[in-house]
Amino acid sequence: MKKDTIDYERWKRIITITQFAIAGMIFVTEVIGNILLYVTRSQGYGPDTIVIKLLRYLVLTTAINFISIFVGQYIIRKSKDYELHKNVLIIVCIIICTNVAFSHYQFASTLCIFTMPIIVSILYEDRKLTTRALLLGLVGFTIAVVARALDPGYNTDIGPEASIAFAFNVGIFVICRIILDTLAERRERLNEALVDAEKSKYLDRVDAMSFQMLRTLAQAIDAKDRYTNGHSFRVAEYSVMLAKAMGYSKTEQDMLRREALLHDIGKIGVPDSILNKPGKLDELEFSVMKSHTTVGSEILDNMIMIPGAAAVAAHHHERYDGHGYPDGLVGEQIPEHARIVGIADAYDAMSSDRIYRKKLTKGQIREQFDRGRGSQFDPNLLNIFLELFERDELLIKASPELEDNVEYASVESVAVDLQRFIDELITGEGYNGAMSVDHQDFSLLYEYVKKMGERYGHTFEIVTITAAPKPDFPISDDDLERASGVMELAVRKNIRAVDIYTRYSRTQHVAILINAGTDNIDTIVQRIFSDFYKMFDTKGFDLSYETKKHE
Repeated sequence: MKKDTIDYERWKRIITITQFAIAGMIFVTEVIGNILLYVTRSQGYGPDTIVIKLLRYLVLTTAINFISIFVGQYIIRKSKDYELHKNVLIIVCIIICTNVAFSHYQFASTLCIFTMPIIVSILYEDRKLTTRALLLGLVGFTIAVVARALDPGYNTDIGPEASIAFAFNVGIFVICRIILDTLAERRERLNEALVDAEKSKYLDRVDAMSFQMLRTLAQAIDAKDRYTNGHSFRVAEYSVMLAKAMGYSKTEQDMLRREALLHDIGKIGVPDSILNKPGKLDELEFSVMKSHTTVGSEILDNMIMIPGAAAVAAHHHERYDGHGYPDGLVGEQIPEHARIVGIADAYDAMSSDRIYRKKLTKGQIREQFDRGRGSQFDPNLLNIFLELFERDELLIKASPELEDNVEYASVESVAVDLQRFIDELITGEGYNGAMSVDHQDFSLLYEYVKKMGERYGHTFEIVTITAAPKPDFPISDDDLERASGVMELAVRKNIRAVDIYTRYSRTQHVAILINAGTDNIDTIVQRIFSDFYKMFDTKGFDLSYETKKHE
């Protein structure tokens, strides 16, 4: 059994207290028994034999018990070996049992005391220790039986008593082993469940981070064309809506979402002058534009985690009648995911403003789809999509899960200094996309707050809170993540609904406090720190904060 699964100190205290309690109880019992025997003059107790009787049955028994306990405690205090501690405690129990079994006049009942070390060994959930307790107990049992048999003052046949006591002790051992086996089996199942839970948690975290990276990459692609901001994300969501209506499983939907996010990755190789050209593309320019499908396919060809991404990137512009590009595939030769993304891509193009036209009305969109049924689009998939369209179910709502993924995604890999982040917020002439994508929403909100402050004369402070691990104090990744989550809870609890918060990294948090007043900042932050102290052990963290005022 691993050390970290057993509370050794707790069981050591319990066993030690039990030993002292048994030794004390035996002492009190012997005192009372000897007094009664002396008063009744039974078993040879009288003025002429009382000293010998007391020495044998009271003083010597008590002395051996307490000396054994103190010697055992001395050995334990001198060593930090938990295995030694366990064995010493069991041996002391056996010495007490042997001493009591030999010296006590109720021999049959005292022989059963050898079950004590066996039962005590269960506390450590150690099968080997339980076996040692039985074997050493049998040694003590044998010593007590032989010593009593050789005692001339004890003339009772001890055979039946010893047999019954032996069977009883072995029976208790068998029961204890069954209990230990049951505990071990249940602990193994629990450990497996915990490992699976940790593995699932880790995979979820990796999945969230990988999805965030894909979305960041998609946003970078869309940023090349100022009229397609958010296009890849919307196409991914429309694709998932269609796939869900088609009966796709959650796993299949998630995979399609990732494939759709990267469907336009090939546009990285298309010049901005072509992507943002306000007029019609000439033949050469259109040829370059069409190349984004093959370029995207080549980029994604070796992506093992999303094996269908290359096919979607290559074939989302194929037409059902075979007149599409790049390969002129016909009908179901086109991969189903690419046919789904092709419909979603066309819908987003029609429902969004483009450089060459305004977005189409609902009637115009329906007309375009009907015109492309069976020629541009798979008619069966289009029917399902149009049902969603007519029921106004093609609405993209902010996903709480997605928001959590964005907020918790690690930004430490982004080489943006926090101080530069704050300085650029204050001194910048406006949001220009130069900051990390992870901070985009926060930066836009800052711009909004700044303009509202200028209009209405409000002031606000930017407060940076840091919970940094101490250099000489080891902090695990789980503790760091938990501390970051606790600090977020503490901040959210103590700022108002009008204030704005973001987690910059696992150690740093930023809040915009509107009209809070410079004199009140310290009070607010101290309340945050106080709540953090209540929810988390801060021995390993240094808490600090900085403020910058914008007027």
